[in-house]
Amino acid sequence: KTDIAAIGQDRSKLNQQLIDIATQVRSVETRIGETETELRPLDSREQAVRASLDSRRSEIVEVLAALQRAGRRTPPALLVRPEDALQSLRTAMLLGSVVPELRGRAEKLAADLGELVNLRKAIATERDLLAQDRDKLKNDQIRLAALVEERQRKQSAIEKDMEAEGARAINLSKQVDGLQDGADGD
Repeated sequence: KTDIAAIGQDRSKLNQQLIDIATQVRSVETRIGETETELRPLDSREQAVRASLDSRRSEIVEVLAALQRAGRRTPPALLVRPEDALQSLRTAMLLGSVVPELRGRAEKLAADLGELVNLRKAIATERDLLAQDRDKLKNDQIRLAALVEERQRKQSAIEKDMEAEGARAINLSKQVDGLQDGADGD
């Protein structure tokens, strides 16, 4: 009876472990699905930003070249000749009208590039989490399979023990009957 009670407790413990691991597996599978769902719009947005930047490649080159030229240009000598002063004034007027537009274009490009960098970081983080969840799922599934195998092994051992005990009980019963028959015949 003690053995049967211990077997029942072992079986209960194994069943609880199986339930716990199965719950963990479902939880990890749910997180994997959620992560994959979160990655889809991030991947789509990254592709859209990349396509936008690729389509504006010539604009990016133009803006960068203009910014580089503007940064290298030395201030003109205003008082050398009147023509130089007029040219300087015209250049200043032209730059005054071009620089705000150029600055706006540069800021838009910088914002798009910043968004692309942030998207890549977010995607990398999500993919890392996904890999971790997949590893955990694999480990949980291995543990689950090991527990099922252990349960089946114990179940087989219990069944064999029960059969042996049954056979022993039958033999004992026959011996008791034989003894009773011998006692009754005397």
